[in-house]
Amino acid sequence: MKFVSAGLALAFALAPAAHAQITCDDVGRLNGAVLDDFESLAGDEVDDDIFKTSVVMAGAETCGIDLFFEAVHSCWWRFSSEQEAVATYNASVATLASCIPGWARHGAEEGATPATGVRNIAEVHFAGDGEYTDVEWQLVVEQGTDSAYRLWVELIYF
Repeated sequence: MKFVSAGLALAFALAPAAHAQITCDDVGRLNGAVLDDFESLAGDEVDDDIFKTSVVMAGAETCGIDLFFEAVHSCWWRFSSEQEAVATYNASVATLASCIPGWARHGAEEGATPATGVRNIAEVHFAGDGEYTDVEWQLVVEQGTDSAYRLWVELIYF
């Protein structure tokens, strides 16, 4: 996965697993703030260039805004099984696709490698166009070094 995701994971405390839910309302709020580097959504700084966010997707262990390399709004959920993580990923991909019709959908970038000790299980990207040319939604299921399965949902402004 990205370095951004690892940074957010370390910056926020862990909480019990819960059901992941992406809504078109959340997607709209994030798309509305992405071009301004999420300025309207950023709360207190919790680590270098990592901020709390006012948009927390249902059931997420944590959500935050990382401004270190790019502007990234990221949420993640933890699951006890790969099957549960992949099922939630599939539902999340379908919901997100319905919220952003017309965005180009593609798989993982060729040559992309996860962080050391992390196994990517599934990954999809939705690339914007027009005013959103430099914006991308990314959903990833991974198995981390602690053997936990995580679903990451990130909106990235390159």
